[in-house]
Amino acid sequence: MMKWDGDVLKVSAFEPGGYIHSTGTTKYERRGVAPKVPIWIPDNCTQCNYCAFVCPHAVIRPFLLDSSDMKEAPDNYEARKAKGGQEVAGMNYTI
Repeated sequence: MMKWDGDVLKVSAFEPGGYIHSTGTTKYERRGVAPKVPIWIPDNCTQCNYCAFVCPHAVIRPFLLDSSDMKEAPDNYEARKAKGGQEVAGMNYTI
């Protein structure tokens, strides 16, 4: 299974109940689960939050920042004026 060859294994190769008798196999496990790492492009972002909704690992997180948050942010921190109604007036959006 760790070789990602699970699709070619025969069902008869497995123990009833799904037991795997080898222990200590996590040291061989792949840590890079995502084949691609997403990059936020602020100029292309419509702030729909769909990317956060469909992210399989729940690592894409949108944030609304007020002026005090932006003062504490590093100089090169990317954020855009939040789109929406009065409830987000004066706030910034970032992922």
